[in-house]
Amino acid sequence: MKLNKVQLVREWKNLWKSYSALFNLANVLQALSVTGLSVLGVINVYFAFKIVIGLAIFFGVLGFIGRFIKQDSLTTSSSTTETPSNDSSP
Repeated sequence: MKLNKVQLVREWKNLWKSYSALFNLANVLQALSVTGLSVLGVINVYFAFKIVIGLAIFFGVLGFIGRFIKQDSLTTSSSTTETPSNDSSP
């Protein structure tokens, strides 16, 4: 069994526009915010743990589903579109 060399995708900046990346980012942000509120004493630690676990599972499932949704924004890039030239040669 031969392993392939790991390479970055060609337009890795466009991956941030994908649903899976957005849901993973939302997962990290919610974990930080709920944990921060728990540390500050705004939320009870018992409930904060359940909230973090519940939302982590929720956003994890959405991120997994987002990998299978066809997204046109990933295949077309605004930087690769051609602009009409002002060349007036026949």
